[in-house]
Amino acid sequence: MRVQNMRVHLISLLVASAALVLLAAPAGAAKDKIQMSMTSVAGTGGIFERCVSSGKIKLQAEKVQIQLKKLREKPTTDGVICTDDDIICIMTSDVHLSVAENFGVSYTVFRGDLKKGNMKIKYDMCAENATLCGSTEIDVRTTDIRVACYEADPTWVNPSFNAAGTNGDGAISPCEGSTMVFGGGPFTVPSTPVIAVAGMSTCG
Repeated sequence: MRVQNMRVHLISLLVASAALVLLAAPAGAAKDKIQMSMTSVAGTGGIFERCVSSGKIKLQAEKVQIQLKKLREKPTTDGVICTDDDIICIMTSDVHLSVAENFGVSYTVFRGDLKKGNMKIKYDMCAENATLCGSTEIDVRTTDIRVACYEADPTWVNPSFNAAGTNGDGAISPCEGSTMVFGGGPFTVPSTPVIAVAGMSTCG
């Protein structure tokens, strides 16, 4: 039983740090690239104004960018990450790993600040666990990628991040990083309104 638990823990560490999205490719290899728009959730009436506000998600190898523009009333926050007024974005994906029998769900927390209604988050997954980046020994496949950004929630408690991290606490910073859930376990999202999700809308 102890060996099995150690194996599950190892898999969790590997996936949570590698899986968000596409391990860094070896030198000279093509890097996967995904780009998605963001839109408001129907009926929310929040700070993402239909046909005025916009959002974009860009994933390229280990690099993640999330951008929001022209939010209603042009709010500005304190400009400091890991404070109560952060915008909280969560990326969810199904992760299939060659050393695991079934897939898990990976959650990655990003935080950003607003300046006159605009926000741009840049995140480097390799900074979270550089050892795994470029590895060709593990077959990691990420499917069904979803992203949602929430208004600031001072009461929301960060999950326990799995990766080793440059901080030694499981993430690049104490409030950003990846966590892995196997077997449909719970993951609590912020209780504040959703600003935008990955998707598209039409304007007429």
